Amino acid sequence: MSGVSGVSGVSGAGGISLEPAAHECAERAYPAPSTRKEPHHASLHLLVGVAVALGASVLPNVASANVPENVVCRGTIGAIAVDNVEVPEFARCVLSGTTVLGSVEVKPGARLTASFATVRGSVQAIEAVSVVVSDSSITGGFEAVQGGVARSVRNAIGGGLKIEQQSGPWPWPWP
Repeated sequence: MSGVSGVSGVSGAGGISLEPAAHECAERAYPAPSTRKEPHHASLHLLVGVAVALGASVLPNVASANVPENVVCRGTIGAIAVDNVEVPEFARCVLSGTTVLGSVEVKPGARLTASFATVRGSVQAIEAVSVVVSDSSITGGFEAVQGGVARSVRNAIGGGLKIEQQSGPWPWPWP
């Protein structure tokens, strides 16, 4: 890769500035090792490496400590992370940019609308009035059985897609 000149103008925490590479490196996508023998560069690299390692090990624990475990949805959940979502009977739930670390369960008579959501588990709806998921990512499967309207639009689904015995109109009018 020609034209790669290494690190330029990167400023770390505390005003530490990393210098750009001395020359362009056409064979590698990373800067050539420094030829200087100054001891403070080795200390700086060690300090940055330790800070990155500590930050990587602490951040996942902090993030998961603030995630609500199971959420009963009777309204709108925005762009936050939650563990599992349950839409109770006859409730209406909207997931808008939500990250669900577990699964979404839609109870009989309930309605789910999800857009730009990430579900790391599965979405399961049995006898739901409507389940409409668009522009979302589902790691597990998407299952809607014996309900009204079920629609999956522009989704990435890692598991299976099962839509059976739905009584709603197809194609359902999309606003």
